[in-house]
Amino acid sequence: MQLEQVEQVDERAPGYFARMIEKALLFALGISIALATLAQTPSVDDIDAAIKVRGEHIDKISRQISAAGVSNSDLDGWLDTLIGYQGDFNTYADQLQAALAVPAGKLNELGPPPADGQPPESADITRTRKQLTDRVSRLDGLSKRVHLEDGSIGQLIGRARSLQRDRYMSSIQTRSALPFSAQHWATASADVEPALSRFSGHFEDVWRDQRAAGTLTANVVLLLMALGLAIGLFVLPRLPQLKQFAPRLFDNPSPSALEKKRSASFRVLGYGLLFSGSGALLLGAAVETGWFAKEYGEFALRIWLSGITLVVVWNYVTCVFSPHDVEWRSVPIDSLRAARLRYLLLALIALFCVDRIVFTAIQLTNSGVQLASVFSILTNSLFAVLLWLSCGFRFWRSAEISPPGQAAGPDPQASATPAKSGHSGNPAATASVLALWQIALLLAGRTLAVIILLLTGLGYLNLANFLFHRIVLFALLVIFARTVRTLARWGLYEWLTMKHLAAAATLPQAPPGASQHPDTDGDPGFWMGLTIDLLWLSLCIPAFLLVVGFDWLDLERWLSLLNSDIEVGQFSVSFVATLTALLVLLFGNVLTRRLTVMLDVRLGQRAHMGSGERASIITLVNYTG
Repeated sequence: MQLEQVEQVDERAPGYFARMIEKALLFALGISIALATLAQTPSVDDIDAAIKVRGEHIDKISRQISAAGVSNSDLDGWLDTLIGYQGDFNTYADQLQAALAVPAGKLNELGPPPADGQPPESADITRTRKQLTDRVSRLDGLSKRVHLEDGSIGQLIGRARSLQRDRYMSSIQTRSALPFSAQHWATASADVEPALSRFSGHFEDVWRDQRAAGTLTANVVLLLMALGLAIGLFVLPRLPQLKQFAPRLFDNPSPSALEKKRSASFRVLGYGLLFSGSGALLLGAAVETGWFAKEYGEFALRIWLSGITLVVVWNYVTCVFSPHDVEWRSVPIDSLRAARLRYLLLALIALFCVDRIVFTAIQLTNSGVQLASVFSILTNSLFAVLLWLSCGFRFWRSAEISPPGQAAGPDPQASATPAKSGHSGNPAATASVLALWQIALLLAGRTLAVIILLLTGLGYLNLANFLFHRIVLFALLVIFARTVRTLARWGLYEWLTMKHLAAAATLPQAPPGASQHPDTDGDPGFWMGLTIDLLWLSLCIPAFLLVVGFDWLDLERWLSLLNSDIEVGQFSVSFVATLTALLVLLFGNVLTRRLTVMLDVRLGQRAHMGSGERASIITLVNYTG
């Protein structure tokens, strides 16, 4: 009897232990599912509730956008809300995908359910499979709802942007009161004193409140300290101890055209960054002390940006025209005209900065429309006059004075006709001839000046103001783009030069007459230059579109279209992926070239290695790259 019982235990022992192991695995699986459920269910429930709330709000916004008489402020607020919701739904989609991976992985571990004719699975496995399937269905349904709501948000954003563009174009084409109306000027003049009173009243209130609170002295001291630090930071480059860090090209008495361009870019970036830092320090102190709190912070920001703009333009036009140093002048004109052109161009930019600052102050004081329109009449008219004068041919086609001690040799850009600008007695003076593109550019400038003046006289102030601002912004973009490209290529060229000199120092002495510098004449090389130009162009195109009037939201939508795949037969092509592959190819080529140069230097130090062996190794590395 005992033997039979032992035999029965031995016969069922494998199945017994298998069932025990199966139950242990199911228990562990249930614990992990419970933990995952506890970790994910609140988040999924919150997402479900948030989707419902946002969906109802999206439907409400859609009905309000479709209704007539929507104000611009409401439209801007709804657009900001929709953009925020779009970011939320992208986050929800990522969270749901991460949550869906847990039960989907558990289902894969369980495998498919038993087919017909196979032994049924245990009740625990069936219950677990149902829980996992229900959870996958719920998460998948939420993911689909998120994608649907995200598509609805995209359509609403497109409708709101289209409505904004239509209203903006309508406002540009709207004709306001003619500038010859005496009543219009009288009303605007009457609004000046109340506007100044409201503007100064803000600072009087701040002074009174801080004095009553006992913080006035501390805040004034903080502002004075920030002002002192800002001034000290801005004048740092003028210290003799820091002049040793200036680039070597500034010591060249006869600079080339490339060195002149580098000097202008270096000064623009250096002084621009210094003023940005000092201005940011002063702006932060002003906001911290409460003098430019709340809506007046935008006014302080306008002043800071205007200061940066003026510093950048002043340094750029000073380097280009160089009224006091003929050697560093980039345009072939005499010193008198160079000085006048510098001040004219700076006056154009200064007028733009004043226009932005004063218009912001008019908005802050809630002044009448007449005051804003009269101010636009004045700024548009003055800008047109300055632009007309700046594009005068007599400024750009004047005598070119050769440097002292040099005779005026044949210049392809100078005619043999004696100058008629007061330097005809100098035998070294020749009259410069403008190129066709220069003539076309000056004619375009004068044409735009006439158009702005006519639009202002006819009452189309918004359109004239639009042209005024776009011309200035385009000029600033050109200065910035030229500065960035020049400094990028210059920095890369200097790096290559240092690498070349370091490599040359480890090699045997070059024969007499051989150059120790790379024969690039300021060019970093074709592939490296092409890489920099592609990156530079990828930054300039969106900036140009923003300057001409496109909105950043439009650019984001276009970039998303470029990033999407284009189906061509059985293949899919992505513009961004193709551009990324091209940049990776260019960088790989650059790195391969640098590696082969370094390897050649290292191999050249080995006396026992012949030139043929070195060439074979370098060729193999090149092919591998």
